[in-house]
Amino acid sequence: MILASRYSDCLRRLSGGAARAERRDLGLKLFELSILIDRMAFELATDERGLAVLARAGRLIGSVERMVADKERRAVVH
Repeated sequence: MILASRYSDCLRRLSGGAARAERRDLGLKLFELSILIDRMAFELATDERGLAVLARAGRLIGSVERMVADKERRAVVH
């Protein structure tokens, strides 16, 4: 459940970063996903499919972090 909580916090943080990177639609979806992970934390921790869900969430977090960082770098350069 700790991993689910950390992923939820990270998604919530990234939702703000996506919104600042002019991707408000993505930011909203990430925020909604963070709420769902919070609500399902127990099921994710106890169900065998929960590991697969959290693995996908981890890959999503990595992809969004790279996208937001790239947009932030471009904004500083311009």
